[in-house]
Amino acid sequence: AVSIAGQQITLDGSTVQGGVTHAALETFSLGISTGGVSTFGAAVSIAGQQITLDGSTIQGGVTHAGIETFSGAVSIEGVDVTLDGSTIRGGVIHAGVNTFSAAVSIAAQQITLDGSTINGGVTHAALETFSLGISTDGVSTFGAAVSIAGQQITLDGSTVQGGVTHAALETFSLGISTGGVSTFGAAVSIAGKQITLDGSTIQGGVTHAG
Repeated sequence: AVSIAGQQITLDGSTVQGGVTHAALETFSLGISTGGVSTFGAAVSIAGQQITLDGSTIQGGVTHAGIETFSGAVSIEGVDVTLDGSTIRGGVIHAGVNTFSAAVSIAAQQITLDGSTINGGVTHAALETFSLGISTDGVSTFGAAVSIAGQQITLDGSTVQGGVTHAALETFSLGISTGGVSTFGAAVSIAGKQITLDGSTIQGGVTHAG
């Protein structure tokens, strides 16, 4: 064994064969340059260091145990990115079309679709509440019965096609105006009501039972 303790060793242009064993921490003030393959038999700590990987290829993947930040744009074009169990903070901006090969859960999330167009329709498996109402420029159809129990429905200027079946007593505070013929499929009670028939023609006659 040859001791070089306390000595400055210059190896300009030298080839060291057989490898070198470093028993203590080594500091390289000008960095390390390698034209071949460098391997490490054990974990290497780069804690507190600035690492530049310009044009480098990292094989085998990288495990990040903490939070990573990127000062500039990061391109993952053509790359399969798996984020199992990950949390993305700050939101994600998608500049193109996003497709999902499997179901995506948005349970308990607030979704904002300002100015968006949903192609293919949406299936609602539970009750939906629209606090600001629903606006549609086209025709809205319902494939099954729709309950409006306990709701206030405004039909200003609307045309109801197909007729309406009233299963219970209806109250019209402003009366009923009809430009055509109104018929009743069953008896209609006007008991206790004031009926005004100004200028009307009653066809078929009227039977007074009392």
